[in-house]
Amino acid sequence: MRESNCTATITGLAVARGGTALLLSPASRGLDDPSQPAMALVGQVLFWALTAAVVAIVLFWEKQSFRSLWLQSFRWQSIGWGLVLVAVYYTILFPLGEWVRWAAGRPGFGVGMDQVMKFPLWYRVVGWSAPA
Repeated sequence: MRESNCTATITGLAVARGGTALLLSPASRGLDDPSQPAMALVGQVLFWALTAAVVAIVLFWEKQSFRSLWLQSFRWQSIGWGLVLVAVYYTILFPLGEWVRWAAGRPGFGVGMDQVMKFPLWYRVVGWSAPA
């Protein structure tokens, strides 16, 4: 790996990991408050800016394609795999997670959904479509 590519890769990883850690840190506490939609929007904008920064580093500094991020063109078999993964999640992983939360004495999925539903619809749509 050339020196400039190594520097670009390390920078990209630092932006991705460090930026995400900052958005999850106590310093960004107000960015997810449903009573302050403007601040919540700032949080979403910052999250999208992190994504754009990482993509820009890959495309323009590393001079790599989207394939280096494991992004590929659409294939019909992707729909089939998506349906298989949804079925596995809802039949195995979700019930198992609920059982683990219940066994640990933690609130279940419903309590978290009640908190999410406090956000305005536009914010939930933007948050749902945000990259992960």
